[in-house]
Amino acid sequence: MKSIEDLATGGRLGPRAPLIRCVTAILSPSLLRTPDVKQPPFSLFRVLRERSLPTCVTRCLNFVDDTAVDLTFLPRLDVHRRALRLQLCPKGVYKDFFLCERSLLFVPEWFAPPQVWPQGLHQVGWPIEVNDTTEPMPEDLARWLECTERKYGRTVVFTCGTGNPRHASDFFKASVSVVARMNKSYRDKDLPSKFRVIVDEKIRTRAVFLTAHPEVLPEAVVEGVFHCAYADFNALLPKCTAIIHGGGVGTVTAAVTHATPQLIVPSAFDQFDNGRRVQLAGIGEVMPAKVRCKGSKRVVKKVREILWKLSDPWETNEYRKRYVRLKRTDDAERASKGLPLAVGHVLEMFDTMDPKPPAVLEFMS
Repeated sequence: MKSIEDLATGGRLGPRAPLIRCVTAILSPSLLRTPDVKQPPFSLFRVLRERSLPTCVTRCLNFVDDTAVDLTFLPRLDVHRRALRLQLCPKGVYKDFFLCERSLLFVPEWFAPPQVWPQGLHQVGWPIEVNDTTEPMPEDLARWLECTERKYGRTVVFTCGTGNPRHASDFFKASVSVVARMNKSYRDKDLPSKFRVIVDEKIRTRAVFLTAHPEVLPEAVVEGVFHCAYADFNALLPKCTAIIHGGGVGTVTAAVTHATPQLIVPSAFDQFDNGRRVQLAGIGEVMPAKVRCKGSKRVVKKVREILWKLSDPWETNEYRKRYVRLKRTDDAERASKGLPLAVGHVLEMFDTMDPKPPAVLEFMS
């Protein structure tokens, strides 16, 4: 997109060049490299960054990570821009190539507090409409949820997102073990003490595995697990007590919209920063890297402990209570910002054009 903007600015896209305007849509604040970003998209120090580090140490780590990104991507990027006869990027990928003249940050203010943003950037809130449509739930999933409603008192969604990361097989294998152990007994000695008093054996946990790649699922699936290739979160999450996912901004947005406590198991890119922001807001938890590295049994035990807290009833669930307070701010910001404000910023670019665009714009695909 930046290359297209540079070509249009140089008048090298024909007679339509003066009418072309480019906008960078940013879905993750971690790409902006602001001081509040503790986990950049690419980092060589994931475990170290989970600690509370002095500012000087964080700056040193950022310098090393940014240098690694530049050494990896700049040579290929310079070849591409040299072929287009454009100026190279001497300052690096994040500083020279990432943002267009006008940029839109699609996260609310509680998720990324306002600060000194790069020039031309506007924060517009979640990229969803206030009255968003809901697709009907798949018939087989709706039937399964209805048939097992009396037997299971808690419903947890497990998903790796649409990207199907490389660790998806391990993720769902561990998920099966978590569901099996949660349904084993409510009197297990390794449960936290405040959960041992819950003795209703009829209240069990059922799980919905969402993935379009059934080959990543384990062959042995325990009772109370249902696999579905796709389900609209607007229809599914209101029926769930918690969700475990990789930390993509789309899933975070859906969980926040429907006040669903979330456990984030990040694996790459912006997921680490998104998980940290969710944890700071008090509406979810993040699986620490030091736990993920200590074997499957330790991971299963830790996930089960966190799920017990996340899927508590409304009366004792602190995460859902924070959602109630947060939802008022989120709804007010969504009503005044969101997609209508983003469209307004885009139209404002055409209003300041010289010469003026025609009455009917032809958008290039």
